[in-house]
Amino acid sequence: MKKKTKKILIGLLVLLFLIWLIKLGITDGLKYQKDTTYEHKLGKNINTIILKNKDTQLIFTKNAQNKWYNQQNKLPVASQKIDSLFKTIKAFSKKKLVSSNPTKQTIYAVSSANTTISLQANKQTKLSFIIGKQGPTRNSNYLRFSQKNKVYLIEQPLEFIFNLDEKKWKDLSLLKINNPNVVKNLSLQVGKQKLDLIRQENNWVLAPEKT
Repeated sequence: MKKKTKKILIGLLVLLFLIWLIKLGITDGLKYQKDTTYEHKLGKNINTIILKNKDTQLIFTKNAQNKWYNQQNKLPVASQKIDSLFKTIKAFSKKKLVSSNPTKQTIYAVSSANTTISLQANKQTKLSFIIGKQGPTRNSNYLRFSQKNKVYLIEQPLEFIFNLDEKKWKDLSLLKINNPNVVKNLSLQVGKQKLDLIRQENNWVLAPEKT
């Protein structure tokens, strides 16, 4: 009887210890990796990406054809840049905890005033994090997930990958036309200079000036 009582007490102590760990937030890292399965949370459901700091904001949206566009200028976003963004986020599972003290957030530059990245699915935020200053190496950065106190070190150049210069996100790939014969007119403009061409018997000639 005493042995049975002893086992019950040990079991209760283990349970209380686990509850205490959860309250302290020690298991947050495990919980985060379990609940935030990136393939599930950051999969096809994500249709809006917001990058912002106190001076700049970029908003990328995905259309019905799964193409990403800059919401501000309506220009297409380079698919390889988006792929790199998601690949980087999926590698967050290798993060290293460096601080749980909220008073040290300014030391690592992970306050709400710094660059914040948000991923949304139908206007619901699925993941949001703040990029801090560069870590001990050129290819590392500090990071804090929004609404959390813990600061992590990520072995990725986040400031470079999540650059807020919209020119870095432009799709510079050449336009591919499956059937070029259907194109009859071309208009090229550089600054104030404009050139109009028309197709005549498989040859391109200058379009007549409009009167």
